[in-house]
Formats: sequence, C-alpha cells, structure tokens
Amino acid sequence: MNTALTPTSQQAVFAGIGRAMAEQWNLDRVLGGGWTSLPGTGLYGEATLLHPGGSNLWVRHEGSWRKGPAGRRMTVEGRLPSAFRGRAPQPFRPSLDRPVAAVARDVARRFLPGYLDLLERARADQALEDRAAAGRAELNRRMERVLPGLGPTAHSAPHEAAERKLSSWSGARRHAAMPPAAASGSVRLSESGASMELRLTDVPAELGLKILALLDPRTVLEGRVLAPEIAPAVRALEASPQILLGEVVACSMAGAQSAHVGDRGRLR
Repeated sequence: MNTALTPTSQQAVFAGIGRAMAEQWNLDRVLGGGWTSLPGTGLYGEATLLHPGGSNLWVRHEGSWRKGPAGRRMTVEGRLPSAFRGRAPQPFRPSLDRPVAAVARDVARRFLPGYLDLLERARADQALEDRAAAGRAELNRRMERVLPGLGPTAHSAPHEAAERKLSSWSGARRHAAMPPAAASGSVRLSESGASMELRLTDVPAELGLKILALLDPRTVLEGRVLAPEIAPAVRALEASPQILLGEVVACSMAGAQSAHVGDRGRLR
C-alpha cells in the first residue's frame, strides 16, 4: 500500500480495499457469500461492505495524522439500527500494511461474530420501536379526530409527524370556519403510546371542575342499561298425530282377561 497517501489517492485505495474484502469474503463463503462494496465519499477514504442478510460494515482511514504505525491503521465499524439500546461494538483496527486478504479473514474471524450477535439484538430493539411508533401514530390520529386543532409542534420533524410524541393546540381562533378550542394545551405521549402527559392552560373554571371529576375513581358512569340482544325465537313444530296398525289388549290386575277389539286400532 502507498506510504504517502493523499486524500484523492486514499479514496481510490479504500475503494480497492472494499472491493478486495468483499471478494475475499465471497470466496471464503462468509455468511454464505453475497457481499458487495460501495465506495465512500469521505475526504480520506472509506468503503461500506454490505450483505443481503443486513450486515453493514464501515471501513475507513482514521487517525492518519498520527505518526508511525498508529497512523497506518484502518478502522472497521459495524453499523446497527438506530433503535439499538446497547453499547456499540468496539472498532477493529488492522494495519494498512498487511495484505487485504489477511485483513479480511482477520475481520471475519475476530470482529464479525460479535457484531452479528449485537445485530440480532438491535433488530429486536428495532422491532419494538416500530411497534411503539405504530401505536403512537394510531393514538395521534385518534386525538386529531377528537380535537381537530391538535397537531405537531413547530419543532416536529416532517418525517416523524405521524408518530410524534409531542402535540399541541391553541385555544385562539385559527380559522374562520372553526370555533376555537375551550382551552390551549399540549400532549406528550410515552414511548409506547400507552399513556400521555396532558397540559392545559386558560381552562375555564367550570370545565376544569368537570375534567377533575372525570379523574375521580368514585365517579359513577351515567347512561342507560340496555338488555343484551337476543336472537329471534324459532317457532316450535306442531305435533302431528300418528296412526299405528295393531291390536289393543286390555289386561286386568287379576290376570288373563283380554278383549279383542278388532283388526285395526287407532292410537293418538
């Protein structure tokens, strides 16, 4: 490798390092192969190694201002989803003076396993965050239907408006066709959207008393008690007479007296 790298030459060098590492991992069937390399745009050279399974490694030259071997090391870092709640893996810093194939195998053996373990944990954290964001988005839609003037604050990022945590509204008239809200306020949702912090200002006293009454656990709910809906009854079938052919025999308690009624008898 070049011992006097300029910014332009470093970009070319690290583009080549990224390609060579990806080729070596595909040759060694690391994670089954499929690695690709993207050249970076950093001033002193960088590359990104990507795998279809989601692995994302960043290779760059860091500390080039240092003298001696310390300034001749590359930095390999593993990128994780933004929702990861743990500690990021420590960067791996192999020497730039080693053959790229040896560096690639060293990274695969010493750095990649720990990074993959953290990647699985980060994906679980990301799944939790995605579900929480969906819950907040649904709650925000419900609040907007209840109070049409409620919406994102001026500091909300446009791409996060749907799943935002903070909303506000004003009690002043904002539109000629829409009467003003009875009070101003703001709502801050919890991370999961299961609870909220509600702040109200300029609340009329009588309205404030009604709101406080709703918070009293002894408050009796008002309404009508409705009987449960019952399916219509099915009309019973009428009994039909049956005529049986046979002979009716009368028996006395004393025994053997019988009466011959006829060849046909009728029973109902």
